[in-house]
Amino acid sequence: MSPQRRMRDASPRLVEMHNLHKQKLARWEKKKDAEEERELMRIKHDAEVALPMRIAMKAQTNFDPHEVCDRLYKEYKHIQVNRSILQQKFEDEEEKKLQDERTRPRPPAALPKHDIDRFYEGVMDWENKRRQNLERAQESKIHQERKELDLVGRNAKMRTLEETPWQRLHEDAKKRSQDLKDKRGEEEQRMALNMVGPPKGRRGANLDHINKLFYESEARARKNTEQCALWRAEEARKYRENARKAMSPTALSRKGANSKLSELPAHRDPMLLKNQEPELKMNRRCEPLDPMGHVLLAINAAAAQRCACAPEDPQSKGLAAVGLSLKEAMKIYQMAAAASDGAKKGCSASLKGMKSQRLYAEGQLMEEEEGFRRCCAPDPIRQLTDDFESLFTAAQRAQAALLMTFIDTPTNFQELDKRWPAGSKHSCVKAAPTAAFAYNPGPKSKQAACIKAQVQFGPSEGARRFMHLLDLARISLVFKDSSLLRTGLEHILASFEVVQVRNHYQPQIQGLLGERWVEVLVVLKDGLTFPMVCEIRLEEECFFNARMQA
Repeated sequence: MSPQRRMRDASPRLVEMHNLHKQKLARWEKKKDAEEERELMRIKHDAEVALPMRIAMKAQTNFDPHEVCDRLYKEYKHIQVNRSILQQKFEDEEEKKLQDERTRPRPPAALPKHDIDRFYEGVMDWENKRRQNLERAQESKIHQERKELDLVGRNAKMRTLEETPWQRLHEDAKKRSQDLKDKRGEEEQRMALNMVGPPKGRRGANLDHINKLFYESEARARKNTEQCALWRAEEARKYRENARKAMSPTALSRKGANSKLSELPAHRDPMLLKNQEPELKMNRRCEPLDPMGHVLLAINAAAAQRCACAPEDPQSKGLAAVGLSLKEAMKIYQMAAAASDGAKKGCSASLKGMKSQRLYAEGQLMEEEEGFRRCCAPDPIRQLTDDFESLFTAAQRAQAALLMTFIDTPTNFQELDKRWPAGSKHSCVKAAPTAAFAYNPGPKSKQAACIKAQVQFGPSEGARRFMHLLDLARISLVFKDSSLLRTGLEHILASFEVVQVRNHYQPQIQGLLGERWVEVLVVLKDGLTFPMVCEIRLEEECFFNARMQA
């Protein structure tokens, strides 16, 4: 992004700070020029004053070479003597500092504390706090009781002895005070028995109680370990049962009752590596699922979970019918991946190592791992409105504006549909010169947009689900190989306002079919009622042909 465009899109506060800095810089330059001019005038004045003196000294100077050499030699020797004196003084100071550092007494190093000492200190702190809180509560209660007794006594003096209700209150207060004292004594006795530190008037720690607390903590730790082991065993049993239910019936009937796929391979569940049964250990040598079977099982489990039914239900068994088509599609994508890896060695590997990027609060694209290290969250990416009709209408103009950025000769919106209709290619790509051609898939249809919003964002966002549709306006750029794709990505980053780069060449982001592409989300503003997020898809020609064929 160019500096002028950044300044135009910056916040008013940033623009104001930039202007203030510019004014400050101008004042500093002006002051610097004035100082330089004054310095030049001073030098010129000193030269004019000193000129007659230099002329007079030149007339009186003796130009005898022997005297000049003697004078220069004496000056040199004087300089050497002063330098040696200063060097000796510096060495003496350094030697004195080093001697002071060596003779300075150092504080003794703190001895490492044992676990039982730390445990004892923690219990002692807890006991002291508890004792202080209890004494404070008792003192507040005694103070309140004394107030009540004083009030009862004053009222009793004012009345006659025949008023039995006040006497009864006085007796009750005395009884409560006595009960409080007895309770406090019992509490002090119980604290003395359970006290870790020394009681009042004694020295040393209560070692018996310390050992008791230590053994109790060890017993609790053993109990927690046993409960965790039982929980892991129960989870392992449930996992195996769910794995057997999720297996495809066709895979179970492939080799009869002794099918190798009747048990899930142990390497799929890291939690079961320590608690495997012997038969699961033997199944490590069994053949794993083929890619097509893995994809079918994943689709079957996802559909069953969305439809709230078991994988072996008749509705879920119908997914096995797509096995042949899915196998052919995976074969096509495998051939495309082989062609991509064999085109230029190293180019595909560099794309696989490139991390995805997001736009953070600083206004710059950063790798997601870099953002995590800086402990900052990326800005949310969504459309500015949740009204589907207005959003779909704006997507039509955004699609046209996105296509016009990749055409060499300018045109209007009416001629664009005739020149570059949906589903066609355009060979001359302006914003990405290294691209072989650009493909216009057309804006996303209403039905597809509604289905995607309802399935992906409906459960969490509700009525605001349409704000997360970021591919209503889209375009595909197709390149000959991965090196040209990397260059084209740099051109896109320099030409558009990019908010996210998602690299599907990374193994952890690739889909089940093995398709690879780079997805770039950009913001378009020119010619639109409000800014809109659009999608630019960068892919190799082999994967584009595989997608069209599959």
